[in-house]
Amino acid sequence: MCSERVSLKCPNCGAEIPDISRFCLSCGKDVPPPKDVPDAKQEDDSMPSITAMLLIGMAFMIMFFAIMPIAMGYIEGAIAMFVVGAIMVLAGVYVHRTDKKPVEPKKVEEKVVKVKIKCRYCGRLNEPDEEKCGSCGATL
Repeated sequence: MCSERVSLKCPNCGAEIPDISRFCLSCGKDVPPPKDVPDAKQEDDSMPSITAMLLIGMAFMIMFFAIMPIAMGYIEGAIAMFVVGAIMVLAGVYVHRTDKKPVEPKKVEEKVVKVKIKCRYCGRLNEPDEEKCGSCGATL
């Protein structure tokens, strides 16, 4: 978000409204959100995909229910269910990691610093291409 605060005016009474307020503090009318604020309904890229969440959830459910074959004496069935669950967890992690969009680095503006030369006699700042001080005429 921006570091500067957004100043809003009530469309009904014209009173100043804080940028976090949904209602006018003066007249109580509903205030529409400012146009530069992103809508909360937009999809968040940091959220895992539904496919990855389903795979991991089903995997843990299968591994939890692997207790039942153990209780009935079928160790092979429990091992098989645990292996299938582990494979599904790995598949869910793979889907989650490959589903992310690459992040583009932000462009940084380079600031050009113009160096000026200070005269040792009068203290005036002179351009770097000048050979003599513009104030006192001393050699730089």
